[in-house]
Amino acid sequence: MKMLSIFKKFVLLERISVATLIMLIGCSTKSLNSLSDQELTVKLLIDSGAGTNLRSLPQSLQEGLEKQRDKFETHPELFEIMQKSFSESFAAPRLLGELEREINLKLNRKDRLAILQWYDSGLGKKVRDMEHFIETEKGQKAFQRYIKSFESEENNQVKVREVTEEERDLLEFAANLARETNALQLMVDTMSSISLGLIMGFNGLVPESKRLNIFEIDQRIFTIRQQLTDQLAPSIVMVMAYTYKDLSKSERDQFLDFFTKSVGKKYIDTITRGVSLNLEKAAMRVGDSVNRAVAQLPDERLLNFEEGKILPKNSTPKGQTRKPASLK
Repeated sequence: MKMLSIFKKFVLLERISVATLIMLIGCSTKSLNSLSDQELTVKLLIDSGAGTNLRSLPQSLQEGLEKQRDKFETHPELFEIMQKSFSESFAAPRLLGELEREINLKLNRKDRLAILQWYDSGLGKKVRDMEHFIETEKGQKAFQRYIKSFESEENNQVKVREVTEEERDLLEFAANLARETNALQLMVDTMSSISLGLIMGFNGLVPESKRLNIFEIDQRIFTIRQQLTDQLAPSIVMVMAYTYKDLSKSERDQFLDFFTKSVGKKYIDTITRGVSLNLEKAAMRVGDSVNRAVAQLPDERLLNFEEGKILPKNSTPKGQTRKPASLK
């Protein structure tokens, strides 16, 4: 099951190793039963979309981090430290390797074959085609029109119109599918791991006495996760409703049944656990990497924060007067 979002995804081929490319070419020309265990795992990550999501994550992280550059204008070398730490900690080959190990540990060969056979079935291929379409520019525009179709204007105010019985059934299916495939949890885990990485990174830039403790970090991440859950839950249901709206009632039932009662559920649980732990460890690596790099900088490194920006150690925040040296 591909983790969907309303944001455009990019497949970053330059992040795939030559060995993996060769393996993928081999996988595409062999029958499932003739594939090795490792080839089954690689094909499973491709067919389900989990591999694509992890390969695109590093670029999304770098784009998000770039928006923080102005906070480091007084010391660009610290921004470089943050960039390098994120790049190394969230490197796609590393993330994929750890997720592959989780799959190999939790899913036996029979499990992997059963899941891939479902993806290669008529319904599985139809589902994959639908997921691929919404990721295209044409699909994104069509989805926006679909969202607007639920709006009505009354007294110059835009309101949500009453849904039909058919639409209600579709939305109920989408909500159930989102729950059974852990779509919301995967999205929240991914985005909160980015926040955790930033928090851990910034935490490494300040003196130890001013750093957030584990309890304070946990509280911040808890709040962020709650906000993300509230913001993303409706969007994910609407994305799934639009993506699979052309499935028949029977196809929806089969789709949901696979990820609820069969090996599909085991696969979803494995992917969810693997991705969540994987990204959390990557975020913690950012903090360790920044700490090590900052420890090698001269004592004049920047240590103060003001209005979201990092200031040189000897600067004076606005509203404060520096005391003469004789009075310190």
